[in-house]
Amino acid sequence: MREARRVSNVFPAQGRDKTLVLLWQTKHAFTARKSCEETTHLQRKRILYACTGRKKRLLQRDLERKKTLSTQKILVTGGSRGIGKATVLALARSGADVAFTYSSNESAAAEVLAEAQSTEGRVLAIQADVRDYQQAKEVIGDVQEQLGDLDGLVLNAGITRDGIFAMMSEKNWDEVIETNLKGVFNYTRAAIYGMILQRSGRIVCVSSVSGGRLGVAGQTNYGATKAAQIGFVKSLSKEVASYSITVNAVAPGFIETDIWQSIPEAKRSHLLKSIPLGRLGQVEEVAAAICFLLSREASYITGNVLTIDGGLSA
Repeated sequence: MREARRVSNVFPAQGRDKTLVLLWQTKHAFTARKSCEETTHLQRKRILYACTGRKKRLLQRDLERKKTLSTQKILVTGGSRGIGKATVLALARSGADVAFTYSSNESAAAEVLAEAQSTEGRVLAIQADVRDYQQAKEVIGDVQEQLGDLDGLVLNAGITRDGIFAMMSEKNWDEVIETNLKGVFNYTRAAIYGMILQRSGRIVCVSSVSGGRLGVAGQTNYGATKAAQIGFVKSLSKEVASYSITVNAVAPGFIETDIWQSIPEAKRSHLLKSIPLGRLGQVEEVAAAICFLLSREASYITGNVLTIDGGLSA
């Protein structure tokens, strides 16, 4: 047998009692041997970079099993209110380090930060326009610098500009497309390369039942973006699955948010009657589904859309 030589530049040597994993390199492959019960998440990532072939796949699966929400670094776009806010707080309570973007409402962002003070995870607020790709790259860089490598991305930022299509202005159409769809491209494109390098990641897109399961009059622009998001999720999931990156969507129905409050009262009453469960969904219920798709328990789920609508589209 060929004599193996030790690779010492993967992480600093700390003595046999403290060294958690020893890497040995032969001419053909790397093998990894555990000398302790546990290894840290960061050390396992470093080992993963150094290994190839079957050994990499085995270590990758082990890394996924060890990963919990409490060890993850996650970015949520549009996290200052509604579903985004509920998701940020749910993740922080689970111990995750979370960054979120907001458009302009500083008081709403400050409120999220105040509520997060009692949670286990760190929370970071970043003002940014999701329509701007350059800003998206800067946000990803800031998150990596302050929290660490990004494990999860929640694409939640979105707006509505409802109106009958025959009377819809080009401006209202473009604003919804640029925010709801271009924003998804901007942040996913900015984050995906890092996930590919680390060969792991979770992406969850907040779509809607308006995106295919249920058409809503007056929302042709919004519905078009939500349907496009689902197509985006299904296509991207196939491109990055080999890197252990999962891409999924949630499709909420009528949820008690600012968007729901903007619907005229008469129409709200009619829509409420169409929900089999007879009530609105709560933002915390959607956030729980998002947290599940970010978790290790969802590691075999990708390219799927989880509908959360009280039976509306059944």
